[in-house]
Amino acid sequence: MTDITLQYTGETYTFRISVLPVALAEEVVWTSSNETLVSVDENGTIVAHGGIKGETVTITAACQEKSASCIVRFGFNDDPTILELSYSDVTLTRIGETLTIEITSGLTDEERSRVVWMTDNVSAAAV
Repeated sequence: MTDITLQYTGETYTFRISVLPVALAEEVVWTSSNETLVSVDENGTIVAHGGIKGETVTITAACQEKSASCIVRFGFNDDPTILELSYSDVTLTRIGETLTIEITSGLTDEERSRVVWMTDNVSAAAV
């Protein structure tokens, strides 16, 4: 197996392996060194649940006495505590008043382009 890089939370990837004799394929056991960050199912499909750029998780496929591992790297920042916003506390006083909030540090331009903004109160504010 080879190293791979996941770019966003929720991204999936399915490993393909060859097992000989073929009858042993059903005995392959997949494990993750950190299920909180990257989970792996019985088919070798991984899901990114979070992580910080540069962080790694090892995925291993084992069958009887043999095993193979892959390093999964995170190519994104998924820790909101490291982001800085242009405003930390804002009060809008008129209906229809607008304000643009930007991420000022913590993400690359490419990562910034993938940010999804949302509100927890759509009756009070729209994004």
